Amino acid sequence: LMRQGRLDEAERLALATADDVEPRISRASKAELGVWGRLLIRGSSAAARNNRPREARDMLRLARTAGAALGGGVASYPYGWGKFDWSTVAFQAVENQVVAEQPKRVLGLSARIPAVGTAATANTWNRHRLDVAQAHVLLRQADDATDVLAALHRAAPEWLRHQQMARETFERSLKVSGRRKLTTRQRELAAFFGVA
Repeated sequence: LMRQGRLDEAERLALATADDVEPRISRASKAELGVWGRLLIRGSSAAARNNRPREARDMLRLARTAGAALGGGVASYPYGWGKFDWSTVAFQAVENQVVAEQPKRVLGLSARIPAVGTAATANTWNRHRLDVAQAHVLLRQADDATDVLAALHRAAPEWLRHQQMARETFERSLKVSGRRKLTTRQRELAAFFGVA
């Protein structure tokens, strides 16, 4: 539904299902907390994209409850939604702020997420770093955006090659940089992304 742009339906379905499966926190298993939390995350994402920030925040607040109830644990479901813990909620909060074009909030929230100690996969962490690069571009901090993209290029070039958002972020960073002559890093990324 999200990929089809059916945001109202996606939000309603995620929230209705989350209501149906809402566990009793004191007795809930990790799997139950994970399913409930993931549904709330999906609903929050749909609401944020549908210009419903209050609803997105409300669902994230409930998802934080699921993450907190896990303590330091991780709920894992290998056949669909993957892993869920407190960091899943934190990453979605950052993404919602990118959608809302609130780059200072993106950077503030991101600074609270440690690079270690999360259940995030490399893909999730890299996607989060792209959100950070976008925030830097929105703040006209082209060098900072370039640094993030260069780090991703070093760490995960094959993944980065397939991220249209990364290319678009880089192109926007070039526009806001105002430089006539590209830096070495910018030239390397331009060659990598095929940007003239």
